[in-house]
Amino acid sequence: MLTDYNLSDLINMAPPGAVMPFGVAVTMVAGGFMVGAIITPDMSRFNRNIKDVFWMTFLSLFLGELIVNTLGVLMAHAVKSPDVVSIMLTLGGWLSASLVIFATIKINDMNLYGASLGTSNFLDTAFGMKMSRSTITLVIGILGTLGSVLGILDRFVGFLTLLGVALPPVGGIIIVDYFILKRSRKVLDISRAQNKLPDTVENINPIAIVSWICAFLVGYFIQWGIPAFNSLFTAAVLYWVGNLIFASTAEK
Repeated sequence: MLTDYNLSDLINMAPPGAVMPFGVAVTMVAGGFMVGAIITPDMSRFNRNIKDVFWMTFLSLFLGELIVNTLGVLMAHAVKSPDVVSIMLTLGGWLSASLVIFATIKINDMNLYGASLGTSNFLDTAFGMKMSRSTITLVIGILGTLGSVLGILDRFVGFLTLLGVALPPVGGIIIVDYFILKRSRKVLDISRAQNKLPDTVENINPIAIVSWICAFLVGYFIQWGIPAFNSLFTAAVLYWVGNLIFASTAEK
C-alpha cells in the first residue's frame, strides 16, 4: 500500500500538529499497554502452560504491536490523516477498510469480555450482587456503542492519558503483592496444583485501595518526569510500606 511513497521520506517526515511533550506521549502509550497487561490474565486463563502465555504476550506485543503501529504511523504520514478508515480507503480501498473494521470487532470482543468479567467480579466482591454475566455484557456493550456514537473517540487522547496514570498503579500493587510480599502465594500455589480456584479470597484490601488513589493523584497532578512511571512507582512503594507498617502494628 506504500509502494507509491518514498519510505525514507515518510520516516523522516516531521509529525503534523503541535509537538507533544515526551512524558505525555509515553503515558499515552503506556496507557494502552497497561490495559493489555492488566487484562492479560483474563485472556490467558485458558492457555495450557506458562510457555503459551509467554509466547502469546511476546508475539502480540513485540511483533504485532510494534509492526502494526509502525506501519500505521507511516500510512498516516502518507495520507496526512489521523482517521484509520480514511487511511485504509485511500491506500487500499474498501477491502482494506473492511479488514480494519472486522479486526476492530474482534478486538472489541476481547475488551468486552475483560470489562464484563471485571464488572461481574467487582459487583460480587464489593456489594455481594450476583448479576447475570450475559446481562452485564449486554449493558456494557450498549454503553460502549452509545459512547462511540456520541463521539467518545474525540476524547481518545485524554482517555489514554487517564488510563496511563490510573492503570499502572494496579500493576505496581500486583507486582509487590505477589513477588515481594508474597501474600497468599502459598494458597495460590496449592490451588494451582489442584487446578482450581482458592476456596476463600479477601474481598477488599484497604491498603491497596489507598495506595492506588494516592498514586493516581500523583500521576495526574505531578507532571515532572513520566506520569505513568510516577504513578506505578508511587503505588508500589506505598503498598509495600503500608503492609510493613500494618504487619508491625499487628505483631504488637
